[in-house]
Amino acid sequence: NFCGGTTTVVFTVTSTCASSNTCSATFTVSNAPAVSFTCVVDQTEASCQTQAEINNRFNTWLNSYSVNGGCNTMITNNNTGAPNFCGGSTTVVFTVTSSCEANTTCSATFTVSSSPLTLTCPPDITEAACQTRDEILEKFNDWVATTTITGGCNPVVTTNDFDFPNECG
Repeated sequence: NFCGGTTTVVFTVTSTCASSNTCSATFTVSNAPAVSFTCVVDQTEASCQTQAEINNRFNTWLNSYSVNGGCNTMITNNNTGAPNFCGGSTTVVFTVTSSCEANTTCSATFTVSSSPLTLTCPPDITEAACQTRDEILEKFNDWVATTTITGGCNPVVTTNDFDFPNECG
């Protein structure tokens, strides 16, 4: 067998004028080397990269396995594409086939972390009338600055068009 084995052939010669003679010879195919497969390991990437960056990292990750041995060894996978750059995950099953061994499979997950967008508005506030315009403006700007944003990718806060409150109320 092409995966390994031995055949011995016995040759016999006969002649009408001589006694028969025999010899034997062995033809050996060395055993195929065992398949050694190291699967891809799970990987997590930060969100907010571009989709092109995530795709490049994903493609590099897909090919980070190692395989040796076997005969006519092939690696296939059920890849359906990289996850979205905003967050998500893709699990890929890898299959190693060799003409001389049973298939080997493993799976690994590529994840893009996500961070939910949270907007926390400042609490309602009331200021006393008859402060100077500059005092009210400073307090107003300080109040607006207490708005907090966490998560998301490149968040931008916009506000409606508003009139600055008059210092008299």
